[in-house]
Amino acid sequence: MAFPATMSATAVVSNEMSLATHDDEWSKRDPRPGTASPTAVALNTSDVKFIGLSAALIKQTGEGAEAEICHQDCSSFLSLEEQFRQERIESLVCVVQIYLNRLVAGNKINEEDANRIVRELKKKCADIVERNTSDEAAAIQALTNNPKLQQNSVAMQTETDKVHAESVQKMNTELSMLESDLPHMLATVDTLTDADIDALMNKLKHQLATREKKVSDETNRQIQALEERLARRKELAEQNRLAKQVAKDTVETKVHQQSENLKILVKKSSLPAQTAEEILKNYEQDLWKLQQANDDERSEQERLLHEKLAKKRKSRLKKLSNQQKKAREELYSRLGKSSNPADVKAYDEMLDQLHEEMEKTVAELDAEEAKQMTELAQSFLENFTSSTGEVDEQFANQLVEEGSVNEDDVSKIIKLHKAEMKEYRRNRAAEQKAMESKLEGRLALRKKQREESKAEDQRVFQALKHQQEEMVQTVIQGQADITEEAAARIMEEHKRNMETVNNQLAMSKLRQQKQLEERLAQRKARLAEKEKAQELKEHAGEKQSKKEKEKLEQEIADEKKKIKDDREKELAALRERLEDETRQALLAQEAQISQLIGQLEVGQARRKNILQKQDKLITELENQLANKVGENPKGYTTTTELMQKHYGQVDNLTATLQQTKERQEQALQERLEQKKLKREAEIKQQIRMEAQQEMENQRARGAGVASNILLEMMLQQRHERAMQELEIEMKVELQRSRDQINNELNAEMMAALSDEGKNFMAQIAANSGITNEDLTSAMQNAGNSIQANDQTVKKLAKEMKVRVKTARGERRQQPEY
Repeated sequence: MAFPATMSATAVVSNEMSLATHDDEWSKRDPRPGTASPTAVALNTSDVKFIGLSAALIKQTGEGAEAEICHQDCSSFLSLEEQFRQERIESLVCVVQIYLNRLVAGNKINEEDANRIVRELKKKCADIVERNTSDEAAAIQALTNNPKLQQNSVAMQTETDKVHAESVQKMNTELSMLESDLPHMLATVDTLTDADIDALMNKLKHQLATREKKVSDETNRQIQALEERLARRKELAEQNRLAKQVAKDTVETKVHQQSENLKILVKKSSLPAQTAEEILKNYEQDLWKLQQANDDERSEQERLLHEKLAKKRKSRLKKLSNQQKKAREELYSRLGKSSNPADVKAYDEMLDQLHEEMEKTVAELDAEEAKQMTELAQSFLENFTSSTGEVDEQFANQLVEEGSVNEDDVSKIIKLHKAEMKEYRRNRAAEQKAMESKLEGRLALRKKQREESKAEDQRVFQALKHQQEEMVQTVIQGQADITEEAAARIMEEHKRNMETVNNQLAMSKLRQQKQLEERLAQRKARLAEKEKAQELKEHAGEKQSKKEKEKLEQEIADEKKKIKDDREKELAALRERLEDETRQALLAQEAQISQLIGQLEVGQARRKNILQKQDKLITELENQLANKVGENPKGYTTTTELMQKHYGQVDNLTATLQQTKERQEQALQERLEQKKLKREAEIKQQIRMEAQQEMENQRARGAGVASNILLEMMLQQRHERAMQELEIEMKVELQRSRDQINNELNAEMMAALSDEGKNFMAQIAANSGITNEDLTSAMQNAGNSIQANDQTVKKLAKEMKVRVKTARGERRQQPEY
């Protein structure tokens, strides 16, 4: 959306111009010239590969410049959308590679299997992107071939936008669902147990959920930077347009002033009215030809300068892109060998640095292009102003040649005209300076409006998010077999999905808004070119019938109305599409959550089956051994007593480890709370120091109130962003530390329970007095009952023989009563 038009220079002149020093009737005429309008013909820059702001600044109408800026902004946004998707894929692959490297380091899988899984994951991601891109191209081609849509460009573009939005949503959904295929890929590795896969997926999901928030923040930051660049570019283009407009305004001002002067001569009967009209017409034609020649030469020089600036932009951006590509590849290669998930932070920091570096470079190129283009326009304006002196001399000579005008009146006209033009230029310069000083304030206002719009969108989404969370909670409560741990995982996944949905919908809304603004800006530019062509015909003296002129004026008026009406229609259609996209995105999110709940329920059943098999092993082995057990006539420990002792040991182990876990978590909470308070104090101190430094810098620059408001907003946002990042960092560290505690204690618990179980079975065997052959037979029978493999049974039987031998030795040492 364009900025409101700034008051024209001629309006400022008319408001501020004063001829109070002249007390005769020369000071009584109306000093207001006509309204200015854009001039010259736009140049085609479609063949320029690396286009920038200069491609817009060479346009000779304000509408043409805005259309080019909107086109570049839309293209940049589409590139940004593609960049985010590619970086999300890279992030997924990177995190998976790191966790697989951990398994390789722990001898859980071999390096060949890990690399195979990563290659398969990359291929699946590439296939999803390629398939959806191909489907979108085919769908758009079908629309292009539709005869009905060929007759309606608005409907054609609306349907095209809809196809693209659906394609992006489908692609993002499929990429998210790809994570569900990872367990199947991991299951192809024989050395990985179901428990290993579950543990890996839990860690992976948590890591990706944390990253989704980071991606969301960076997405918002880059979009904000893009919006600020758009606003600044429009302001620079408007400044450049006004600088080029001065020549036309000067002609209109000079013609108007001399017209008033001639009216006075006619009124004094010093000059016939017809003669005055002819002199003024010649004067106007001479000035217009001079202005047109000046504009044509300036346009040519602008084209040459644009080509030069485009080559410079291309060279600098290409060099920077190659450097960044190399840096990404090197870091990505290092991360491919890492087994520490914390190293992903280096990837994030590098991306942030590369993004900001590119934004800074583009801003510098924009500023340089605007500066050189404006300087060129200023130099041509100076040449034009100097050349108008010759036309003024010819005007004065014509008056003298008439004979009826005395030399005093001619001298007075020349003197007054010079004074008026001097005043005009002074007011022009003052207006230009005032406009430049208001630039920062206008940008701050636009930023505030964007933030208010964003806050409203966020408020609506938060309400939707709350509604969805309540729905998921209701679903979870209706699942009797879902554990608390599984419920927490579902909610974490849901929140991550909703973050993704929010990003997706926000990007879709902005993309379609920008595409709409680009289309409307192009139509306005074509209309401005038509108006300009008509203006050139009139100045060139081409004869046109009143009917033809009225017809053209009506066509222009109709097109302006149609643009306005089409805008309203397309905005209404856009709102409907966005509502439909929201529904579809939420349905896809619900499907993902339903799938996750189903997977967890299946996992619960599978783990329950494993436990049942383990119980069967113990029960079957106990039955096998119980057949050999009889009551000890000497009062030795019976099987029942051994079982009671065993269950008591298990209870003690469980209670002890639970107490240990609670103590460690309490200590962890206290440590992180202290760390958080310390970091908050450091951040506040840092923000205060930055604020003080910025205030000093602004005072040195003589900045005004708008700058202070902008600074306050910027510092507040910086503080909020730092607090949010700290909160995320603390949550990540808390969860990571909890996972570490749980993993260590669970491993300790499993080892202790396994050892206790084996001791229990060894005590039973020792109590029964069975031989080693009978023990081996009992183990085989127990293993067969749960379909355990032979290697596992043989290994356990060998271990049990050693434990039974030890138990027998301890039994012989027990005193008799």
